[in-house]
Amino acid sequence: MVKHYDERGITEWKRVSLEQWFPDSRQDESYAVFGGDIFQRDVAVEQGIARCFGHRAILVIHNNFSLETELKNLISTYPGLERYQNNPMVFVNYDNQNYMPLWGVKEERLLEILYPETNQSHFSQYRSGVRSYLNILKYQNKPYTLPNLLRLCEKSVEQLEQEDLSSMSADLADEIMVNLVTDDVMMRLRNDIQAFAGQFRGRIWDGRESNVVNMLAAVKKQALISIQLPVASQPILDYLAMELEMILERGVPCLLVIDSVDIADSRMKHILSNPSMNMAKLIAGNTVQDVCSTVKNGGELLHRFQKILLFKCANPVIARQYSDMIGSYFKTVVSETVNNSKRLFSWMPVRTKGSTTSQQQVSRMEPEELANLGNGAVLINQETGQIEPIHTDEKPEFYK
Repeated sequence: MVKHYDERGITEWKRVSLEQWFPDSRQDESYAVFGGDIFQRDVAVEQGIARCFGHRAILVIHNNFSLETELKNLISTYPGLERYQNNPMVFVNYDNQNYMPLWGVKEERLLEILYPETNQSHFSQYRSGVRSYLNILKYQNKPYTLPNLLRLCEKSVEQLEQEDLSSMSADLADEIMVNLVTDDVMMRLRNDIQAFAGQFRGRIWDGRESNVVNMLAAVKKQALISIQLPVASQPILDYLAMELEMILERGVPCLLVIDSVDIADSRMKHILSNPSMNMAKLIAGNTVQDVCSTVKNGGELLHRFQKILLFKCANPVIARQYSDMIGSYFKTVVSETVNNSKRLFSWMPVRTKGSTTSQQQVSRMEPEELANLGNGAVLINQETGQIEPIHTDEKPEFYK
């Protein structure tokens, strides 16, 4: 049995704390957490956040009420973090819809999120129209924000001319108006920008102009920002992914946490799939489908993570899915053979023993093992290929 475990890359059973599994020295490490109950997953996610707090900006996108509660108590839970008690922590949720879309976003990125470059020729007209509004904001020395853009696009031609263009030079005002009055561009922009705003309103933005909270602002202050998305919205996730792309371009060290939010069909999946020197990633959920919709998507994504922490699987079907993801190995099977033969001039048979060796392909971890972890877990280290099982009380049944 011991040889069997050695072959499949499983270390012997031991008691190990999460601090040992995820040491503070590996703040650049990416890992995934699945299975078990919500308390077990929260502790594992919290450990990853605690080791980065004060050293990296922390960006948490989740649908997990208990995690938000734990984050608010992070410093009291981890006394070693007291020296960072002045580091900002911002929470965006149903009661605090204080996110500010577009704040700090560059012009080209803003145009891309509203009107992606495609073969639709009319999009170039709309992009030019948005640029006109942005030129007005630049002239007025006002930031690019969703409220500022809404304020302009909801004005009539007469209002724009009287309230925003009258102080400009005639040439600049004419250039702006030419882009807006052609082919009902103003009406289309108003409809599209209002629809864009509607994706955020009532979810993470309350429509107020005073908000200055977003991920771009958080990384500047090395803050922790928690964004709760009770219902996954592809437009919101695509927008947040665009902010993350800007953060990656700036090379700012940060930790991205995705907990129980399905990102499979969004731009966010590409952020998680692509390696980055500066962005560590942590994903968590009851099952891999909580984050990736399908087992196939989950399997493709999990290969990008250095470690996978797997608690007890809820049922045999889920256990089989993870067993298949973990993969198989060739088990060496030794079979004993016995041969009876007769020697010349002897009536007594001669018995000879031998053995044959064969290779049998089997799962590295059987579904039954994953479904019977008790209070334990297994850590799949994809850097070393090893599987490390631990338990908090007594050894799981299959180790006895």
